[in-house]
Amino acid sequence: MTKIAINISKLELSISQHLSCQIDIISEYSLLFYKKLQSKLKNS
Repeated sequence: MTKIAINISKLELSISQHLSCQIDIISEYSLLFYKKLQSKLKNS
């Protein structure tokens, strides 16, 4: 029983780490996109 609980918590940990990594990537991209958009607006 405890082995199953430990495996579940490990799985949850890896999922949350993966999600936070995804969120970091998404925020980086959106920041880049925002900067490009700003520069386009300034130039026009």
